[in-house]
Amino acid sequence: MLVKITFVLIVDKQVQKAETIGGDLQAITRRIRRIQYEGYDSAVAVFGDGAKWDLSFPMTTSEIEKASIKLHSNL
Repeated sequence: MLVKITFVLIVDKQVQKAETIGGDLQAITRRIRRIQYEGYDSAVAVFGDGAKWDLSFPMTTSEIEKASIKLHSNL
């Protein structure tokens, strides 16, 4: 079974859009980097039976790696 994660993307406390990706570590890392690059203030990762993980930007490369690993391990 392929685990999916939905990222809810936020700017100025307003939801802008949501995107769903596969839950492998590399995809998670790439998506978090892209969310930051695209200028979002924050994001909420939703997975499983409604579990949530909040992300705030900006993040360093190291912080992105750590967040990706933690998120992936909670799937």
